[in-house]
Amino acid sequence: MNVFFIINALLLPIICGFLLCKIFIGRMTLAGNLFLLSVSYLVGMSVLYQIMLIFGMTGIRFSFASIGTVMLVLSCSLLFFVRKRENDERLNFQICTPKSSQRCSQGLFLLVFSLVVFNIFWVFFIGFLSPICGWDTLATIIFKAKIFFYERSLHYLENLPHPRYPLQIPFSVCWYAMAGGQWDDQAYALLNLLCYFVSFLSGIFIFLRYQGMNYCQALLGLALLLSSNFLLAHLIGFYSDFPLACYNMFVFLSLFLWYREKNLGWLVLAAFLSGASGCVKLEGMIYSGIHLASLFFILLRHPNRSRSFRECFKYAALFLGIVFAMTGPFFLYKLIALGSADLSGGTFNLSSLKLCIPTFVKVFFILRAIFLNLFLSGNWNIIWFLFILSIVPVSRKSQPLEVLTLLFSLGLFFMIVILGFSTSQFYHDAAFGFDPLSRIILHFFPLVPLCIIMVDYQID
Repeated sequence: MNVFFIINALLLPIICGFLLCKIFIGRMTLAGNLFLLSVSYLVGMSVLYQIMLIFGMTGIRFSFASIGTVMLVLSCSLLFFVRKRENDERLNFQICTPKSSQRCSQGLFLLVFSLVVFNIFWVFFIGFLSPICGWDTLATIIFKAKIFFYERSLHYLENLPHPRYPLQIPFSVCWYAMAGGQWDDQAYALLNLLCYFVSFLSGIFIFLRYQGMNYCQALLGLALLLSSNFLLAHLIGFYSDFPLACYNMFVFLSLFLWYREKNLGWLVLAAFLSGASGCVKLEGMIYSGIHLASLFFILLRHPNRSRSFRECFKYAALFLGIVFAMTGPFFLYKLIALGSADLSGGTFNLSSLKLCIPTFVKVFFILRAIFLNLFLSGNWNIIWFLFILSIVPVSRKSQPLEVLTLLFSLGLFFMIVILGFSTSQFYHDAAFGFDPLSRIILHFFPLVPLCIIMVDYQID
């Protein structure tokens, strides 16, 4: 295993993603650059996915040298444009002065910081000790990545399990394997997930600081996120659900920054990440619709409601255009090479959703399963109890637009869960089993601790 090339394979997407974000946003403060650095891994891996997909569609063999050269040339080109944007007068991402005068005690800081570091090392070491045994991980990620690594092409994709599933995570594992020069079932997948984990934690911490929280409050937000047993356990399972949760979270953070900063670049970044979520899992395409609805919600609830319909349509068209640009190439490939651009991973029958007793029974059992999962499964600790206690006084107090958007989007997520499981072949798995439902909830679970901390500390 060539450690030097693996480090290069890690740095190239980060550098490329950071420079692309800089083109979107422009000049930044130090805190803003740190936030872009946290999201740059997600952006860079999405760029890498598009490059590898183009290689596969055109028949060019995968290799670390050829793909790395394209990434390097692209990064140099982006650097040229970034230097031009550095002449902008406006500095983005100003940290607000904390409302609370409370200083972060050294003991609390060390406690939460130790918790974060412990969880990172725990995931790292337990991940190496635990065998990969989940069907989805083996079939849709590890096995595909292994075939891509040895065949250096998409030639056998049609013969692999679930060939119409998005390929970003298998491509990422294959990329690290090509850099290392040999195959390893666990090391590269674990490295990829750890990078998502670090990006996830650092991005949320910096965003909470941007919103005006002191170090104690921001660290408390991380503690709430890390209190979920299922989130940490799922990292060790090497599923694609946690990366999708990262993309979903950063879409909303970018939308909030667009609302606060009045910089169109944040909206472009949000659309880019929304489209990239559809390259991680098929559910990401559905979530893009929720992201678009959240964008409209922000536009309608914005204090400056004088925007014309034409201006709102312009924002929506820009958002959808970027989403389709990100997800379109793979669906085009599926249509041409695989003979079908199937958008779903299962069978849905919306015609069965009628106002009749069987339908109400299905919805009842799905609601029952959701209640048991949220409050009695042990997957989420007491986060959902805290969430209920936090939002009870929301109607009696004026809340920032970010909180209202989170509540609106969470409602849409649960509507999708109820509708999707009530009309699909996964009904029995969701109604009478915890795992499928828990994995879907994980996609939007990080929004819940974020909402709790923003409600309790009343951001202006």
